[in-house]
Amino acid sequence: MVQVDFSEEERMRRDTVSGSGTVGGISGWLIQMGFAGDEKQANQVLTIVLIGVLVITAIIAWRALGSF
Repeated sequence: MVQVDFSEEERMRRDTVSGSGTVGGISGWLIQMGFAGDEKQANQVLTIVLIGVLVITAIIAWRALGSF
């Protein structure tokens, strides 16, 4: 019977992903912090955050312009 230490396997996977040069910056940070499991999920998280920021900015601008 083979036992696998998943924490060691996960650490090796993260090291491989972050060391490959394909995932860097904010995406790599999201993966390391556990907010995303891989690059695809990190990109989805970043897209959702960007859309949220744009919506909030639009609401603030709309309210500010409406107050004149």
